[in-house]
Amino acid sequence: MTSTTLEDEVFRNLEKRSGKKVTNKRKNGGRGYRQCPACKIHVHVRQRICECGRTFKAEDKKPLGKPEIEKTLEEKQARKFAQALGYGIYRVMHIPSGACPIKLTKTTKKAVWDWCEDLITYGLERRYVMSQYALRYYSRQFFEYRSAEHTKVLRLIDALAKTYIGAVQDYEETDDQDN
Repeated sequence: MTSTTLEDEVFRNLEKRSGKKVTNKRKNGGRGYRQCPACKIHVHVRQRICECGRTFKAEDKKPLGKPEIEKTLEEKQARKFAQALGYGIYRVMHIPSGACPIKLTKTTKKAVWDWCEDLITYGLERRYVMSQYALRYYSRQFFEYRSAEHTKVLRLIDALAKTYIGAVQDYEETDDQDN
């Protein structure tokens, strides 16, 4: 005499009632099926009651939603810097679209840094922070890509970014001392 499991018994009852052979999807599962913890057969995800009588509840479903995205260090620093200046921020822009709102005509340190600061202020007034990468991206519109002038502008943007990051770290240290 062989012992039967609840799963075998449910399959036999299903086959008797429907007059059809139970499909592999019901036995092995697959897309659109979930396994009943009581009898171990697979039922369609929209089926509320299993053949064995178990009722599926809302908490049995896997939660859907967007996974939490970890913010980069640069994004955290950019947000803190903007908040230190008194701006509330919604987002950090890394790759802007459209034409650059402020023209860059010279490659001198003062001209590039003034251009960067004007762009950063422009973004802050519109409730976003322009990242170093956004500034680098916009610089392509004024100089031939990878030319000597473009490379010089990129180096100056990177130097300015280090200055800003230093300011953010100084701000964080004074913020920690206040607590």
